[in-house]
Parts: sequence; structure tokens; C-alpha cells
Amino acid sequence: MLKVLETYFEIMVVRDVELDRRNRGPRYLGGLPTGWFGLSGFSYPLVALSLYSDGIEIGPAGKVSRLMVPVWRAKYSEIEFVERLGSSRDDGQVIRGFRRGIVIVGGDWKPKTFWCASRDALCSDLARAGVVVT
Repeated sequence: MLKVLETYFEIMVVRDVELDRRNRGPRYLGGLPTGWFGLSGFSYPLVALSLYSDGIEIGPAGKVSRLMVPVWRAKYSEIEFVERLGSSRDDGQVIRGFRRGIVIVGGDWKPKTFWCASRDALCSDLARAGVVVT
């Protein structure tokens, strides 16, 4: 049974690169528009985006969501740019009915969307890591 679970969790890693996981920075809770095989999305708080010294990881936020949410990793050097999604008023408050988040664009993957209420803080942290944010 343990071998079956190990194999399952290996399958749940949809994009893998070696990250220095000892130095995790901020972690943002959010959601994904599409889930496993594009069948359904995962909403807050099932998904987390974690920043490391050399890259990012999008994956499950906890033990329960570990069985459902795939893991996706990228190094900062692979990310071409990050684009802000959603709208806000000039005073920074979210307009009701609009989602906020980011799209991560890079070389060898389809653009990856991550919904996050703390979009502006996330974009600031990504910019400090050297990622171009538009």
C-alpha cells in the first residue's frame, strides 16, 4: 500500500525542477482555475504558492488537499514574466465579482494561473526575486 501511495504522489508532480527547499520564503494561499487533467478547479484555501530562494512551487496547502492538488515547480530563471490578473479600485480595494491573481509565463509550459487575494504582495515578492511583473 505504501508503494502505491508513493507512486500516486510522484504522478501528482506535473512539473518538477530541483529547488532549494531549505530556504522557503513567503507562502500564499489561493486557487487554481483547472485541476487534475483540467477537470475542475481548486479554490482557496486548497492551494499554496511558496517562494523559495531559487524558484516557486504551486501545490497543496495541506494534508487533505495533497490527495487532489498537483505540484508544479519552476526556477525564477525559467520565468519570462508574471502578469497581474483582476481589477482593483485606485484605493486598492477589490471590485466585487472580480478575481485577483497572476499568470506565470515561461518557456516550456503553458501559462500557469494562480488566484490569490494577496496578489499585490505576491507580485512585490516576485519582483524582489528578480521576476519581471507586468
